[in-house]
Amino acid sequence: MKMLPLFCGLIITLHHSGKRKPSPEFYLQALDQLNVDPASCIFIDDRLVFVDAALVLFYQCCVFLNMFVFLPLQDVKR
Repeated sequence: MKMLPLFCGLIITLHHSGKRKPSPEFYLQALDQLNVDPASCIFIDDRLVFVDAALVLFYQCCVFLNMFVFLPLQDVKR
């Protein structure tokens, strides 16, 4: 949780949103709550399936491997 301040403190969960990843509505709701354009965002997740789903909306995606390593999607070995 030490990293949370880096991410503006917004946490969206199934409990609050009624949506879950990898549903596009989940990502759209997050963008709406932040009032931002997807082109200005970087989507980060620790599960590749969710990162792949987010590619539909976000131009930049990263995979979170641990608290020190974020890999751009193009660097992930599949």
